[in-house]
Amino acid sequence: MIINCAKRAIKKYGPGIIAITGGIGKTSAQAALMGVLADVRSMNATEKDAKGTMLVPFAALGIEKAGGGLLFWARVLWIAAKTAFIPADYPELLILECARGQSSLFTSFARPN
Repeated sequence: MIINCAKRAIKKYGPGIIAITGGIGKTSAQAALMGVLADVRSMNATEKDAKGTMLVPFAALGIEKAGGGLLFWARVLWIAAKTAFIPADYPELLILECARGQSSLFTSFARPN
């Protein structure tokens, strides 16, 4: 459900997408891009220390921290549904870090510009 909501939000709002891949230096490159573009664009980015398959969908939906527990997942589902189905402010740009070995999942719903 969360991945489908992220796909819908990206399709609905059409943000620019910058994908950062590779083995070394992804987080540093992302931080540098965010520093340069922060004054001219609104943006969401993947969390620095987040890992796993939810990294990109969380960034696309504006969910800042990964966590656990029933309240966290209830909040995630609410944000996902709200972002996908209710008009809202959405960032102009997504800077997404693609974890090693997950490029097929990444490109299945977030095509970089």
